[in-house]
Amino acid sequence: MAGLQHVDDWRRVWGEHRELIEPKAREYLPGRRPFARYVTGELPPPPLLRDPPLSNNYARVWVAGTGRFWTRYPEPYQRNETAWLVEIGEVDQAEYRDWLADARSRSRATRGRGVWGLLGDYPLERGRYR
Repeated sequence: MAGLQHVDDWRRVWGEHRELIEPKAREYLPGRRPFARYVTGELPPPPLLRDPPLSNNYARVWVAGTGRFWTRYPEPYQRNETAWLVEIGEVDQAEYRDWLADARSRSRATRGRGVWGLLGDYPLERGRYR
């Protein structure tokens, strides 16, 4: 990730690897989109609803050239990504149903493991798509 310091780096690398990553990302996490699509400006990020408490250490990533931190906060602090993608027409009803089924299975698999059982965000998935 050290090479992705500026938004132009993200655009270059995403352009080179999009055809490999996009279908696998949709298969692995339906109803979600790779982080690169937000950084490169292809998709608007889910809106912030209110500032989260600083004590929770939620994920925040600064990407030079964008002039902002990119965040992934839970509701009620930020709009749920899948609900947001449905609202803007990026996710259809079939993919939304797949997301619901996937969310239920992940919930059962991580029950009792707290937040550590839920790690799986795109910024943390280095090397997953080989």
